[in-house]
Amino acid sequence: MTYSIRYQRRASNEYESATNWYSEKSDQASINFSLAIQERINLLKLDPLRFGKRYKEFREVAVKRYPYNIVYMVDEKENVVTILSFFHHKRNPKTKYKRLG
Repeated sequence: MTYSIRYQRRASNEYESATNWYSEKSDQASINFSLAIQERINLLKLDPLRFGKRYKEFREVAVKRYPYNIVYMVDEKENVVTILSFFHHKRNPKTKYKRLG
């Protein structure tokens, strides 16, 4: 069973910001970042419960080769994964779960 993916506005903004930053470095860096994100999202579509809860109902998966975690929630009844944040590792971890959900 595959899950559908939804994005909160915060996640969309964070993804766009990160993509723009990598794009300023090089087009290839931006493409590689997008591919790494998409690889993880494809994994979440197939098996979002694979990654355990980190805090309350929030789950996380690390992005390979990039300093980001994807923070998400799973609605098992509706088969929906909601991506809440693309959280950069250098950000203050105390802010990771604030205003999510």
